Amino acid sequence: MPGTYIPDTATVMSLSNKTFGAGRKHRVNLNTRLLLGFAIYTFLLVGCFAIYQYMRESRFKANDIDGRLQIVNARILDALDDGADIDACTAAARRLPFADIRISIIDSAGRVMYDNTLDSLPTTDHRNRREIRDVLETGHGYTVRRHSESTGGTYFYSARRGNGYIVRTAVPYSGNLRQMLNPDNGFVWYMGIVALLMVLLGYAATLPIAARRQREKERLKKQLTDNINHELKTPVAAMRLCLETLRDNAGMDPERRKDFIDRACSQCERLGDLLADIATISRLENPENAIHHDPLDLAVIIRSVTDDMRHRAENAGIAIEDIIRQPLTVCGDRKLLETVFRNLIDNAIIHSHATELRISGSANTTTVTITVSDNGTGVDSAHLPHLFERFYRADAGRVRHGDRGTGLGLAIVKNTIMSHGGTVSVTCNGGLTFTLTLPRR
Repeated sequence: MPGTYIPDTATVMSLSNKTFGAGRKHRVNLNTRLLLGFAIYTFLLVGCFAIYQYMRESRFKANDIDGRLQIVNARILDALDDGADIDACTAAARRLPFADIRISIIDSAGRVMYDNTLDSLPTTDHRNRREIRDVLETGHGYTVRRHSESTGGTYFYSARRGNGYIVRTAVPYSGNLRQMLNPDNGFVWYMGIVALLMVLLGYAATLPIAARRQREKERLKKQLTDNINHELKTPVAAMRLCLETLRDNAGMDPERRKDFIDRACSQCERLGDLLADIATISRLENPENAIHHDPLDLAVIIRSVTDDMRHRAENAGIAIEDIIRQPLTVCGDRKLLETVFRNLIDNAIIHSHATELRISGSANTTTVTITVSDNGTGVDSAHLPHLFERFYRADAGRVRHGDRGTGLGLAIVKNTIMSHGGTVSVTCNGGLTFTLTLPRR
C-alpha cells in the first residue's frame, strides 16, 4: 500500500541502538575500563607502599645522621661532666668527621649559654624549637631542616640533655648532607616497573572474561533488536492489512468498515504502547535520564491506579481488592511507580485467567513491602526465572480474549523497582504472587 511504511531490520537496529544505547556513546568500553581499573588499583597499592618505604628510608637516614651527632653530644657532655673547658670540648668536637659543626649549650629555661658560631648570644627562648622540645620530653631530639634566625643558615640539629643543660650540635644543610638524606630513587623506579607488570598481567588474565561478557552483551543486543523488529512489524502489518482492505473495497458494508477501522486503531494503540514502553526502558537503563526521588505514599498511588483500572479489570471478569489501609511512605518517581502497578494489573488482566486480584502492603522501620497476587492459572515453575525478561512469553495460551501486551511490562516493573533501590520477586502457588520491596523514606 503506498504511503504505508514497515520498518526493516536495519531500521529497527538503528532504533534499538538509539533507544537502548542513548547516553552510552561517550562511555568507555569494557576492556578499557578493566585496564584503567587495574592501573588505578595497582598504582594506588604500589604507590602507597612506595611512599611508605620512601618515608621509612628517609627516617632511617635522618636517624643515622642524628646518631652520629648524638655521639658528639655525648662526648661533649662527658667532657663537661669531667670539668673540661667548653672551648676545649668544642675544639675536640671539630676534629670529628663533620665540617663546620655548630655547638650550642642551652639551659633548661631555653636560654643559649654558649654558641661557637655567634659573637653575641640570642636572648630568645629556645624551648619552642622542635629538637629542644623533644629533648625536654624524651632526653634527645633532632630536626632535619630548619632555618636559623641567629646565623641565617639552614641546619640539621641534634640535641641531648645533660645535668641541668642541653648540648645541641648542628651541621649545615648543604648539598652533601642533602645527598646523604635523600632516599634511593632506584627503589621508586623499581616499584613503578613492578606496578606496570602487575597491571599488564592482571589485564591479560581478565581479557578472556571481558571477551565473554562482550560476546554476551552483543548476543543480548541482537536478541533485543530481533524482538523489537518482530514486535514492531506485527501491529504495522495488521494496520496495513486493514487499510489495504478499506482502500480496495470502497463499497464495503458500514458495519464491516467500522470493524476494520477499529482493528487498525487497536493496532495503532498497541504500537504506541510498545514505543512508550521502549522509551520507559530506555529511561530506566540510562543514568543520564534523571529519576525523581520525591516523598510519596504508595497506598495513595496504588489506590489511584486501581480506581483507574477497575472498570477494565471488571470487563475481564477480575475483581480488584486493595486492602492497604496504612500510609506506605517511600521516596520515588510517581509516574514510574504508577507504571509498575498498572503493568502488574495489566499483566493479570491479559494473562492470569483470574477472577480476583489482591493487593496488600506492610512496612517496618527500613522497608515497604507490596504483594500483588491473583487466583489465576499461574505458570510452570520453569518460566518463573524468565518472567522479567524483555519480550518473554510464558504461554501464548494464557492470553485472554486475544489481547496481547507489549512484552515489556514486567521488565519495566523489575527495572523500576531496582532503580529505586528495591527488589522484586514472583512465586506461583496456583496464581502468581509478585512481591515488591522498597526502602522507606
